[in-house]
Amino acid sequence: MAETLQELIKNNLEQIRLLYLQTFEELTNNQSNIEMIIKDVLEKKISESTAIERISDAVDYAEKLQKGFSEKMRANLNNLLSIFPEADSAEIMSIREELEKIYKEMEEGVNKFVEKVKELYKV
Repeated sequence: MAETLQELIKNNLEQIRLLYLQTFEELTNNQSNIEMIIKDVLEKKISESTAIERISDAVDYAEKLQKGFSEKMRANLNNLLSIFPEADSAEIMSIREELEKIYKEMEEGVNKFVEKVKELYKV
């Protein structure tokens, strides 16, 4: 049973790591898009009102990515915890706490990134 549980934990953490990397890649691409919009305004390729609309859309998209990541991550964690042994052993409790900590740190990282985008590009 322990090996099976270890595999489940390993697979779960790999899935969430990939989700985390994909989310940050999309957030970074979105950030690059905002920077291109600003460049286009400075070079007078688009109007200021068009830029504001596009930047607002990009900030909304970043928030959507953040919410999607949080929902998927929480579902992933809940799924893993649901198959966890209900034993009261200190070792099992320690593993559960460590998993919760990892997920919380990842979620906080995404949240901070999105909050910074919103702060920088308030329109």
